[in-house]
Amino acid sequence: MGKKFGFGGVGGGVEYFVDCFGGWCCRIGDRIVRLRVSNMRFDVLRVKNYLLNKGFVYSVRKYNVGNGFVFVDGVGLCYRVNLGLVVNKGVVDYDKLGKFVKYSGFDRIVDWVWWIKRFRVVNGYLYKVIVVKSC
Repeated sequence: MGKKFGFGGVGGGVEYFVDCFGGWCCRIGDRIVRLRVSNMRFDVLRVKNYLLNKGFVYSVRKYNVGNGFVFVDGVGLCYRVNLGLVVNKGVVDYDKLGKFVKYSGFDRIVDWVWWIKRFRVVNGYLYKVIVVKSC
């Protein structure tokens, strides 16, 4: 077995650890499951800090992928939940996005939208990213 990262995370009572090949695994009772883990970047420092300090963050991305485990450099193993389209053909749905701004790392929706436009998001999907096990 590899280095253990402790107990907790999604579902509680589950142990997450890195195996000897560098892959993420979880142990549920006697069963060990290797996880499929993608990488996810947070280039805006205040968003990454919010994730580190609060344990979750809402983020808008260009890609539409399903729920799953992601590794965030400097944070650790996280779980990403797709909440749907919030920017359609460059038009921001302020009603949907406004509900999550206080959990995004931004103080105002205009600041969040400025970054969405800076990253040239034409079709944007809202994700909740939850820290499962920090490094």
